[in-house]
Amino acid sequence: MERRRACIEALKQVAGSNDTNRDQIVRMHVKDCIRPEASDLRKQLQALAEDIDAEAGTATGENWNYAKVFVQSMLHYMDAEMVDPPNGTRTE
Repeated sequence: MERRRACIEALKQVAGSNDTNRDQIVRMHVKDCIRPEASDLRKQLQALAEDIDAEAGTATGENWNYAKVFVQSMLHYMDAEMVDPPNGTRTE
């Protein structure tokens, strides 16, 4: 939980900035926040998405779109990779 809070605070600074590399900075902070070796990666990403939504809901003058889209795209990617195509064949 503390790791996520630190990530949200870092993302809050990015959301309030006009940095032209905002998308790259968001990716770096999100990747620092999650523990890729953990078996509950999906759960971590969902919790982070909820925290981002909560912060974005109270934000004034902050743009949380980069963070929201990046975390959601990671979740969608995980879903796509976990679902086998029909007939059990994988296309690559």
